[in-house]
Amino acid sequence: MEPMTAAAIMGGTGVAKGVSGYKAGQASSKSAAATAAYNRQISELNAKMEQDRGVIVRSINEHNADIGLEKATYDAFLIERQAVEVQDQNDFDMVVAERQYDIFTAEKRARWGTSGVTMQGSPAVVALADAHAAATNLANIELRGIQAVSKIQQTADMTRIKVDPTSMLLCNLHTYSSISQT
Repeated sequence: MEPMTAAAIMGGTGVAKGVSGYKAGQASSKSAAATAAYNRQISELNAKMEQDRGVIVRSINEHNADIGLEKATYDAFLIERQAVEVQDQNDFDMVVAERQYDIFTAEKRARWGTSGVTMQGSPAVVALADAHAAATNLANIELRGIQAVSKIQQTADMTRIKVDPTSMLLCNLHTYSSISQT
């Protein structure tokens, strides 16, 4: 074996450095390619997650809208039941008021009859005035009941419209049918 000179050792070291630099460059290139592939995968995952997020948000919004519609429908149902109860109470108040008027009128006529007063002249005017007052009172009771029911029904209709604007047509039909019944 030949003795190595310092120049040969130095030259060999330079070649080794060149080979190791080349290999380091290859490794760096592979690392950059791997990083780029990783970044591309992350970008694809982010895009997929953003797309899924849109679907999820839309699903949540649709679900919330369905819940709101169901709640408004149920609230409107409860309000309509309240309107029916108010109408029933109004009907009862009318029957009671008519009955009280009938009893009052019968008692008054009985007293007039037992006292010998005939229904000519002033007693007839008083009886007509009483009948007019009773009819006015009954009409007021009926009108207040109709107004209360109408107000409650409008609240039910507005509850439906808040969530489902297409129900406005149904509300208008209901309002027109209520008006035609009175």
